[in-house]
Amino acid sequence: MITFNVIRYKNFLSTGSRFTEIYLNNTRTTLVLGDNGSGKSTMLDALTFALFSKPFRRINKPQLVNSINERECVAEVEFEIGSKEYLVRRGIRPNIFEIYIDGRLMNQDAKSRDYQDILEKQVLKLNYKSFTQIILLGSSSFLPFMQLPSNHRREIIEDLLDIQVFSLMNQLLKIRSTENRGQSVENSNSLELNEEKINVQKKYMNEVLEINNDKIQKTKDKIAENNRNTETLLTDKSEAEEKVSTLLEEYYGHSEWEQKVFKMYGYQGSIEGQINKLEKSIKFFEHETECPKCKQSIGAEHKKPIVTDNLSQVEELKIGVELIVKAIDEEEKRDDYWDDVEESLERAKNSVRRIESNIGSNKSMNRVMQEEIEYLEKVKDKSIDDNERLKILNEEKVEFLKRKDEFMQDKLYYETANELLKDTGIKTRIVRQYLPIMNRLINKHLSAMDSYFDFTLDEEFNEVIRSRHRDEFSYASFSEGEKMRIDLALLFTWRAVAKLKNSANTNLLVLDEVFDSSLDSTGTEEFMKLINSLDDSINVFVISHKGDTLYDRFDEVIKFEKVQNFSKVI
Repeated sequence: MITFNVIRYKNFLSTGSRFTEIYLNNTRTTLVLGDNGSGKSTMLDALTFALFSKPFRRINKPQLVNSINERECVAEVEFEIGSKEYLVRRGIRPNIFEIYIDGRLMNQDAKSRDYQDILEKQVLKLNYKSFTQIILLGSSSFLPFMQLPSNHRREIIEDLLDIQVFSLMNQLLKIRSTENRGQSVENSNSLELNEEKINVQKKYMNEVLEINNDKIQKTKDKIAENNRNTETLLTDKSEAEEKVSTLLEEYYGHSEWEQKVFKMYGYQGSIEGQINKLEKSIKFFEHETECPKCKQSIGAEHKKPIVTDNLSQVEELKIGVELIVKAIDEEEKRDDYWDDVEESLERAKNSVRRIESNIGSNKSMNRVMQEEIEYLEKVKDKSIDDNERLKILNEEKVEFLKRKDEFMQDKLYYETANELLKDTGIKTRIVRQYLPIMNRLINKHLSAMDSYFDFTLDEEFNEVIRSRHRDEFSYASFSEGEKMRIDLALLFTWRAVAKLKNSANTNLLVLDEVFDSSLDSTGTEEFMKLINSLDDSINVFVISHKGDTLYDRFDEVIKFEKVQNFSKVI
């Protein structure tokens, strides 16, 4: 049980620089009075701000700082849980957040958000929504349970029944499921890689087996065979090169022959030129009678010996031309011979090139085979522990397969747990157990306030409201006074369930202006009976600005008043 003892605050809203201190555990019932704006509801904002870092009313946090002093806004609350005493201090300008346990400051290494989680989840075990549904009930910014969306209603009920642990378990389950999927994929990848390694190792061992089956010797024999073939090719190459040399020497005569024929054609041309010159001279002396240069007449006695001599020379030269032409014809008959020599020479050169190519191929093959021998020798040297390596890989495969089965089994467990931890699982079964108790308590409190209708919550926390004539209503169809009766009945029911479960059990109940507008005199009277029927350990604070009708109904009265723009207790 949480026993709240003191709330104190300064520079908070309209409060000045001196602490306003209210004891929360002195009397069973306390009436808090004051005019509008006097600061009588400030204690609600200070209480929720100190515990949850947010005000009860819709006020921005910076606006909580007193607008006159503008600094050192502080709220402190003291409470007990079991044998431990707690003090929570929170402030703005400067920012303060401290938790003291039995006078010692709790470790503040964690971030502010984590520090708040520790306060709510480990110390109070109560969140803001549940706190404002079970401990505080206000008329201004309070949102009644029936006006909350269904998911928020569920959160409050889970808090009351202390089954939010299943929601936490569900969150952890989602994390575990995600981890399971990731680890399963990683294991599958590792298994696939392991199987590839096993295949490579087996192939490697087969290669080693081939090595042991004289593969190296066979390769060496092939190299020796290539070497012998190369020697034969070298001999063939020498013979072919010798033939090329012989043909080249023979073919060198082709040039001399060409020069000889060329000269013969030259002689033929020279002689034919002389013949043409002599024939022109003969023609001149036969037809001309005078010299074209000196214009002297040429006599027949002078022409005849010249013509006779020229004709004799022409005849001799023509005989020479015939002999040269005959000699040329004889020489040109050897042209086919030189073509045959040239063709034989080209064939011999091609034979040399082909032999050289075969020799190069043999040498290249020998290099490849020699590299293969060196590789096989290394493989042979490293093959001693192959069986042990294969054994280790197979053992790893067995382990991977085992883990695969484990991941599949875990996945099945997680899927089953997910079905149990969903909102329709275990939580629904627990809610079903408590719903009849809740509905009985709600209707009991409604009857105590003279509300004669049947109010029922279903498993989704939707209301079913029937009158005595079984007409169905909704929460929205009621008057504000009837809504207030329902809200109060729910409030007292939640407190009873919290006490029953010892989940959100506390001594404090604060009601802000619930009497001032919504409840008539009869409702007020019945509500006072409910308050007085509460356990002696409950401390009830009622905030109101209508003290004239309630003044003598409470054990203690606290009055707030505004003096020089600052709220004070008088």
